[in-house]
Amino acid sequence: MVVNNDQEKPDLSGKKRVWSWLSLLLTAVLLIIGIWYIAQRVTMAELIEAITTANPIFILLSLITVITTLVIKTWRWQILMTTPEDTPPFFPLFWSFTLGAYVNLILPFMRLGEIARLFAVDWMTNVGKVRALGTIVVEKLLDLIMLGLMFMLILPFVILPSFMSNPLPMITAVSLTSGFILYILAFQTKWIIKVSHLIASWLPSKWEERVMRWLISGLESLDALRNKRQIFVLIGLSVIIAMLSVLSGYFLFPAFHLDFGLLEATLLTIVVMLAITPPSTPGKIGIINGAAALTLIGLGIRNEAIIISYSTVYYIILVLPVILFGGIAVSRTNWKWEKSQNT
Repeated sequence: MVVNNDQEKPDLSGKKRVWSWLSLLLTAVLLIIGIWYIAQRVTMAELIEAITTANPIFILLSLITVITTLVIKTWRWQILMTTPEDTPPFFPLFWSFTLGAYVNLILPFMRLGEIARLFAVDWMTNVGKVRALGTIVVEKLLDLIMLGLMFMLILPFVILPSFMSNPLPMITAVSLTSGFILYILAFQTKWIIKVSHLIASWLPSKWEERVMRWLISGLESLDALRNKRQIFVLIGLSVIIAMLSVLSGYFLFPAFHLDFGLLEATLLTIVVMLAITPPSTPGKIGIINGAAALTLIGLGIRNEAIIISYSTVYYIILVLPVILFGGIAVSRTNWKWEKSQNT
């Protein structure tokens, strides 16, 4: 599939300028709040000393892992969107993906990023919002399964921080449920349609027809799950994404002269992922760095300057690529709120 350049483009120049300025304003607000938050915990001199003595090569490696994660997540999404008839182009998917991550970052309360992502990818590739929604659901299920596997792998080897109750039963249940749902979606399509048709028959005929059309379109978007080769590729990419998320924190350990390894980095990743899952503060300020700081304290670190500098740099590395690429995606996708509200 290629982007439809023949369709008439709406005049979005005014809206694009508004969104560009709004993006800059939101970024500035996030930076100001972040600086204020840090100033409450440690003096600027202590923070500067801790950061200037950090190894910039490892910080750069951590940043590269985060950017690479965005690319591989887009690649996985592209495979999920692929059908026997067409494959959506990579870059429209990348800008749609980063737009969604950006909107979720700055406006986390209603998870509007998923809506932005759906409308952006539909506008750029004409794949259809229902088809895109089905792939996003699968994507989230794969991430939940990986989170559960990560936790079960490290649990025998680490002592959980005192602030963290044992989430193994919950994570195990969520992972198993996610795997079961994926199996049902991929291999029990006829059963889903039959049951849905029985339920939808209680609706007015107009709504019944619409619901069934959406359902069938969504199920058709999951062709990748019915292809053995693509299933292995999707699982492999999901494992790589999980490994990269661990490496982003792991590379910062030697950067700040902390004698920790991959087990501690995996624990850090799990704590942060659990912390940011519910809707929270704009920019995840105080959530990502707070979870990282609590993990370091639980691992025995007592130097406040190191804790604050590590958690702050870790926060910046996680959100900076989203802000930069997301800000670009706002104009590249030509997406606007009115379009989603009127559709």
